[in-house]
Amino acid sequence: MTKKLNSLNQPETKLLAYLRKHPELFERLNAIVELSEGKEGTILNANEIESLLIEELRKLGTTTLHEWGRHAEECVGEQFQTEHPGSYCGKKNA
Repeated sequence: MTKKLNSLNQPETKLLAYLRKHPELFERLNAIVELSEGKEGTILNANEIESLLIEELRKLGTTTLHEWGRHAEECVGEQFQTEHPGSYCGKKNA
């Protein structure tokens, strides 16, 4: 099922834009898709594919948590600056 890029629907366009902003997540999802299409170069049995898939899902989980943490930290920092505009967040000069 190949679609031209100009015929993407709104959810597809949104997902593509998100993945472009988060290349680490794109890499993880791409690896999972490649596993499902058998792009490893060699023929693997179901147990081998399952093991590789589990490893990729673990990597996806780790990457997702890192992205979430980065975003949460930015949001908290922005919220703090909004609530305390005169404050300074940084290392104290001694």
